[in-house]
Amino acid sequence: MATLQHVFVHAYNTDKVRKSDLPKRFQDLLAPKWQGKLAIEGDDHEWLSSVIADMGETSGIQFWRELVATNGISVRSGHPLLTSLVASGEIPLALTVYQYSVEQAKKKGSPIDWFVIEPAVSITNGIAVPKKRRTRTPRSFSTTTSSAPKASASWRGSATYRHTARWSRR
Repeated sequence: MATLQHVFVHAYNTDKVRKSDLPKRFQDLLAPKWQGKLAIEGDDHEWLSSVIADMGETSGIQFWRELVATNGISVRSGHPLLTSLVASGEIPLALTVYQYSVEQAKKKGSPIDWFVIEPAVSITNGIAVPKKRRTRTPRSFSTTTSSAPKASASWRGSATYRHTARWSRR
């Protein structure tokens, strides 16, 4: 059972960026129109490593180096801060915010929305598999992530495990 699931999304200020201009793939961020308009949360190494792995390690690292060199990325500390900066328009597009925080800001009337360049990445914190079952249903836990074999081995050896899962909005 997951006690906490964070879904990373990309947030944009709807007054600064038109929905039709949103990038469809990460390579679209290399376009000159994104220069000085991108931000990322500084501690999201799980997200970055997952995206790099999906691109292929060599090409993924090359892409991020090129993006930083050509368009730059503002690195901020704290997801709430990053979401607030997008909502205020100071940052037009943030690559690593939590989906729930964007929805909260939208409900308050902020000009903010979210999208995902697939596959999306989520972080599960505090997975626990009960030692004794409380019902007659069989004990099982399944996941369709690329880290499932490693996760299964880790669950046998410890009470908690932190892993990255991927999902699609489709």
